[in-house]
Amino acid sequence: MKWNIACYIRISREDGDNFENDSIINQRKMLTQYVDQNFEESDYEFYIDENVTGTKFDRDQFNRMLENIQKGIINCIIVKDLSRFGRNYIYAGMLLEDFFPKHNVRFISILDNMDTFTDEDASTGLIVRIKNLMHDNNSREISRKVRASHALMRRQGKHISHAVYGYMKDPYDKYKLVVDTNVAHVIKWIFEWYADGIGVIRIAQKLNAMGIAPCAEYRRTRCINSTDETKTWRPTTLRKMLCNYTYVGCVHQGMRTTRNYKDRKTIYLDINDHIIVENMHEPIIDRTLFEAVQKILNSHIKARTANHREYVYLFCGLLRCESCGSGLSRYPTRRNGKEYVYYRCRRYSQGHKGCAHPASIRHDHVYHAVMHAVQRHIESCIALKHDLLHSDADINADVFEYKERISQAKAYMENQGALKCAAYEDWKLGVISKDDYLMIRREVDCRTQKQKEEIKRMQNRIDFCFGLMDTGFIDEIISCRINDKLTRNTTVKLIHSISIKEKSIAVIEFNNSERIDALYQYLSNLGVTI
Repeated sequence: MKWNIACYIRISREDGDNFENDSIINQRKMLTQYVDQNFEESDYEFYIDENVTGTKFDRDQFNRMLENIQKGIINCIIVKDLSRFGRNYIYAGMLLEDFFPKHNVRFISILDNMDTFTDEDASTGLIVRIKNLMHDNNSREISRKVRASHALMRRQGKHISHAVYGYMKDPYDKYKLVVDTNVAHVIKWIFEWYADGIGVIRIAQKLNAMGIAPCAEYRRTRCINSTDETKTWRPTTLRKMLCNYTYVGCVHQGMRTTRNYKDRKTIYLDINDHIIVENMHEPIIDRTLFEAVQKILNSHIKARTANHREYVYLFCGLLRCESCGSGLSRYPTRRNGKEYVYYRCRRYSQGHKGCAHPASIRHDHVYHAVMHAVQRHIESCIALKHDLLHSDADINADVFEYKERISQAKAYMENQGALKCAAYEDWKLGVISKDDYLMIRREVDCRTQKQKEEIKRMQNRIDFCFGLMDTGFIDEIISCRINDKLTRNTTVKLIHSISIKEKSIAVIEFNNSERIDALYQYLSNLGVTI
């Protein structure tokens, strides 16, 4: 009988393969030698899957081999050992025990001394099943260890995946990122455009029109100018970039996972489950701009441009009717040759009931009121920073006092622990009764718990004091000083919402207002005149 042979070769780092003993060259050499010695007049072809895990059977060359089996082109398969064939016990067993016999395919595993032609029961034997199960279990253990190792490296701030667009691997440390100056300015454009109100669809169109190569093409060619018109920027890619903390100097990883070592379907994790390690490399985007972008992405503010316009309107998404809480719609009108813009309660304008006092106000009235409020807000933050800088000594004194109280509480807890041990020994020696010991233990545990709560309160106060010394967010507010006019970027960075009551502004709620109020309260407690 003439045998049409498929010599199958596979290797994968993910499976923990020995790349020296199991290399493609060594496998090819072994299979070639075996065929030459045992099949003198038979044709053979190599099917090679490189760096593909054995836990899945959806492999390019393996699938091609199965297709040729179904076409009748192949009737014999030779592998080095069963682990090269696959590491999935269930699927490997199905192929060996059902698919191959149905298609009259001979299967040979050289190192396992297995040949289904000379021994028809070889594929269903206990030894083969045990070996397949062992290979499957080995893959599970390797997967578990690799996952644990990768998670540890991520928590240590090591960047173990490929560099994101805008960065490249440090040539002296493969786990560290350095800024790619060729495209860093593109990242800045993307964030600034989005903060100014341009949506991701318009940004993608702008980048494509400018001929800038998208991420995948740039990674392949290292050329900023696109050479392939079929490769374009996509809004989904831009949205992922805008959410990536890597651009503010963090290592941002662990954004997706798989169910297990067999099921490779991607599961996207919630942002709270991501691994983010701060201050690991040079940032491209400053924190103020990044947080402004996150605010737009995550809040009620929508970065949508009006028809035939490149930028959104100044107060888009910020205005609220105080009476019903709905947003305000923009209504331009023209009178006596002049154009006026009004903002009106959307619910009332659409004819819905439930708004007793609908808001309606002219744009220029809102503009001047917000302009004045923003200037006062920035001035008050400048004064607040000045007071904080002159209160450093008082803050440090408070920190010292809190640390002293923590030390005293810990010493007291140690004394109480010694007291409980002594009471236990007295009970065992018969000096005191069991009831007396239990009473002493309850009292000691109660006092110890109170000290633990005291330590927690003091630690929270220390953390608060250290937060007072970190005036970064105040500096970000001060950096938004207005020169001549309000911009979309400034309003989004500083303002959370603007409530309109009928024809006037009721409340302008600024970002970080609770944090600023806490600072004022602390300074007031120190006796600082505000």
